[in-house]
Amino acid sequence: MSHQVMISTSGSVLLPPEAISNLCSNLIPLATLLTPNIPEAQHLLLYYTNPGVLPTAAFPIDNINSMADVVDLAKRLQEKCSSAVLVKGGHLPFLSDGSVARRQKGKAFVMDVLALSNGTVKIFSSPYIDSNNTHGTGCSLASAIACNIGFSQPLPTAVSNARDYISGAIAASYPLGKGSGPINHVHNIYRRPYSKGRFFDYLINHPRVAKIWNDYVNHDFVKKIANGTLSTENFVWYLKQDYLFLIHFVRAKALLTYKGTTMSKINECSTNLSGAIRESALHVRYCAELIPGLTEQDLESTPEAPATTAYTRYILDIGHSGDIAALMVSLISCSVGYQVAAKNREKEDSSVRTSEGNPFWKWIEEYASDKYAEETQVQRDVLEKLAEGFGVTQVEELVEIFRKVTEMERNFFSAAVEAKIP
Repeated sequence: MSHQVMISTSGSVLLPPEAISNLCSNLIPLATLLTPNIPEAQHLLLYYTNPGVLPTAAFPIDNINSMADVVDLAKRLQEKCSSAVLVKGGHLPFLSDGSVARRQKGKAFVMDVLALSNGTVKIFSSPYIDSNNTHGTGCSLASAIACNIGFSQPLPTAVSNARDYISGAIAASYPLGKGSGPINHVHNIYRRPYSKGRFFDYLINHPRVAKIWNDYVNHDFVKKIANGTLSTENFVWYLKQDYLFLIHFVRAKALLTYKGTTMSKINECSTNLSGAIRESALHVRYCAELIPGLTEQDLESTPEAPATTAYTRYILDIGHSGDIAALMVSLISCSVGYQVAAKNREKEDSSVRTSEGNPFWKWIEEYASDKYAEETQVQRDVLEKLAEGFGVTQVEELVEIFRKVTEMERNFFSAAVEAKIP
């Protein structure tokens, strides 16, 4: 791990040229990960490109105009120094529409870019936190990543968990005296392995889950929907099976509402129930458009596929035998996973985004919509509130439930692609 403070927040270069030369020649080649901020990354890239010319002040950050520029900077620096590179974007917040926030107003999120030696690029984003108490952020992030690597976490997981820790530390900071204060390093000194409000992130980044989750939200089935290459027959097969799934999904959500023990929790769970019922009606409309004359009764009389039966009965079993947290975890992989899968497809160049060119695109639009995002956020908020009271043993049990349902989601998509239509 190499975290050398080269450039101050005010833009002053703190290391003389000979120190930068030694850093690049002798220390960085030994590092697993380099963690520069954007000005430091620009400075290092200039050294590797032209060692004889080093400015005495930082580059103006104005020459970074998009997320793509940050990604390009990380990739170019990684190619030069060979170590993995995490370019930290705290200096350059973005607006909610993805453009650079040049003014204080409207800052929505920050983005860090991890470039690995195998050519893989990982983008991490988190909500922008308006705080003056950020002293020690860079050093603490590097230390947290190093600790996570010491726990045998893969580098992307180590970075993701460390970022969550730092976000929590900034959010929980206390304004001591005047000026820029320190982050709160002890905000999560308790036995749970995730920061407050980050339980879902912990689930999807867990070593037993991360690959399965990625296979699920980036499945070929969803990609074929987005680019219009899935056959109509296979899409209808999926819609029919998913309608049968939703019948049991709604039953499970009704059971979730029953398990609520306060009026507020019952109300929150009933909102989730209404969203699932709305989703089932959408499937009926889709099928009627693709197969004129097809009725809701036709959907209900469709034989269940093995993947549908296995998944739905597992969820219902969790609902009958587990508590509200177990049932919520068994349901949330489906709800949030569809949103993530649809949002990912919105960004892909291969997606065909018109109904004329792709009859399935409105499926993507539905799950990427603001309304669906609001419904899933309610579920996440309820789960995160519950997660504040989870014990160590319970967390491990919930991870295993989430792993199983995510695997079943992936298998459900695979069954749709592989279905043999008579």
